[in-house]
Amino acid sequence: MMLQRFIPDPVLRRLTGIFPAAEARLRIVRTLCIAVLVSIVIAAVVLSPPDLLSDPETVDVYVSEGMSSAQIGLALHEAGLIRDPVLFAAVARVRGVHRTLKSGHYRLRSDQTLVALIDTLARGEVYQVRVTIPEGYGIEQIASLLESKGLADAQAFVDEALSSAADYAHVLGFRPPTSSLEGYLFPDTYFVSEGLPVRRLISMMVNRFREKALPALSGLMASKFTVHELVTLASIIEREAARDSERPLVSSVFHNRLASGIPLQSCATVQYVLGEPGRTLTRADLAVDSPYNTYLYRGLPPGPVANPGLPSLAAAANPADTPYMFFVADGSGGHVFSVEYPEHLAAAENLRQLRGD
Repeated sequence: MMLQRFIPDPVLRRLTGIFPAAEARLRIVRTLCIAVLVSIVIAAVVLSPPDLLSDPETVDVYVSEGMSSAQIGLALHEAGLIRDPVLFAAVARVRGVHRTLKSGHYRLRSDQTLVALIDTLARGEVYQVRVTIPEGYGIEQIASLLESKGLADAQAFVDEALSSAADYAHVLGFRPPTSSLEGYLFPDTYFVSEGLPVRRLISMMVNRFREKALPALSGLMASKFTVHELVTLASIIEREAARDSERPLVSSVFHNRLASGIPLQSCATVQYVLGEPGRTLTRADLAVDSPYNTYLYRGLPPGPVANPGLPSLAAAANPADTPYMFFVADGSGGHVFSVEYPEHLAAAENLRQLRGD
């Protein structure tokens, strides 16, 4: 009644009609906000890892070639990494990656969300094995190492490496004169995914040779020898010298012998023929007939006897300037170098007496 005294009746009817409408709209907005919030919470729970409150663990999952997103989701679900395989496939489809999830061995974390797992598989971030190829390893040794790491079948690797040099002429910039890639599988540390084809493994090593080894071969002897000859010499230096400081000296002995037409007489080349690196040679071993036997044949062997590292490659291209023609191992990883043969024989006899032979 008081309102009617001060506010005309038409105005009062409008005001009393406004407040109920506003209150109704407010209730609708409040309900929608609650629904959205609940949806977000539900989505967060569904998309989160099943054991969110547990300590994170590493889980190995293998995705085979040709598996669909639904099959991958099932594998992840069985591994305890996601709650719902159907939801995994649906989210992968929504993100447009359901057809591009990569195969391979994955090492996943139990605290990764469903979306993070999808992104990992879409990028193909497969688990990689760290493998270091030591300097001086031959093809067979590299093959055995890779097989021990579960990265390759040793025989398949050997067969491919011994017969495919011509296939990498475009990588090296020249065609090696032998069919073998011995010498061109660069010793280094590699990160390799399991299941990588043998040809990919070999290509990785040859490309690393091109990137790192070829620049090291630019030096004093680069204009006098081909790359293949320098790599061959570097492989012999690699097997003969244990100390980097002595590699240029060993290189000088071989360069001096080559220049004088004297056989290199490297035990490493005979050991290569016998397939036994490091073997103590007999007189019968030194007489084995092979173009790789530098006791019988002058000059360099047809190809490398190992895969040399950078110090040996640099030494082959940049020998020390010495008159040395001989060296003999001193039994402690080093060598005694000599100019004349009688001097060399005296050094060898002295070392034998010191060893008590």
